[in-house]
Amino acid sequence: MPPMAQHGTTVVSLQSRISSDIGHFDVIDMRHPLPEAHITADDFRAFTFTNAVRLWGTQNPRFFEGTRVAKEAAAVLSAAQTPTLAAAE
Repeated sequence: MPPMAQHGTTVVSLQSRISSDIGHFDVIDMRHPLPEAHITADDFRAFTFTNAVRLWGTQNPRFFEGTRVAKEAAAVLSAAQTPTLAAAE
């Protein structure tokens, strides 16, 4: 994802989840917004998986247990620096 803000050597990115306005009522021709949709493979993974895992998994570490993505989600959560709730305590 393109950096949302840059300050010194720190780059902050918007950690969005997948959603689309491409089919929105005001998009008459899908070819117009699509060129802006190009992202790297790493950014695509973050956009479609990692950010969602961090959003729900840091609030409830057992959220993905018993799902098809449990192993991958656990790997993402173990790599996360500090869970959101722990930081708030």
